[in-house]
Amino acid sequence: MAGDTLSVENDDQDGEALIHRVMQAGKRVSPSQTLDEIRKHAARGLQFLPTPLRELEPGATYPVQVGEALVDVAAEFDRRLTEQERKR
Repeated sequence: MAGDTLSVENDDQDGEALIHRVMQAGKRVSPSQTLDEIRKHAARGLQFLPTPLRELEPGATYPVQVGEALVDVAAEFDRRLTEQERKR
């Protein structure tokens, strides 16, 4: 793993999405995983972490960046909030 990017759902990024839809309209979109499947998934994920993070070394870092699409959404939210506050 070289790092993570935080972004919005429809922002295509290189790599594997770490968050997947499991519910929609209050219903599961796929069957629950078994405990064994969850354990295997977690073990696979741990294999890809850099050694300092896997071994919980103090001061270990992991690069995380904010995607441009999320930056744009946040800026639009801030703009609208400021606009509403001015109207009060």
